[in-house]
Amino acid sequence: MDTVQEFQRRRRETWKAVKPFIALMGGGIAGFILMIVANDFNLPLDKKFLVLLFLFVLIGISILFIVLIIRAKYVCPRCNKIPMYEYSGQGGVDLNPDVCPYCGARLK
Repeated sequence: MDTVQEFQRRRRETWKAVKPFIALMGGGIAGFILMIVANDFNLPLDKKFLVLLFLFVLIGISILFIVLIIRAKYVCPRCNKIPMYEYSGQGGVDLNPDVCPYCGARLK
């Protein structure tokens, strides 16, 4: 199997694996914002704290699993590195790169 087909397979597999954690993270963020902004809940302060703590932990665990899945699955088939980009000193994971920035393998 060539590098393009293998990378695209890994890319699809990664996307399928992270979707549930993206949904959990979005739900956690929405709940967190709702608890902060809409202060109409008749919960005692200690219960509000526990709900906010739960939502914060949910968001953190979701981010952790997304990062772990990307590190395990979303790698170049040739050099086994995550395709990254750098733009104006800021970097991140390149979501659908044409070539691997490390080894130059075609990925698209």
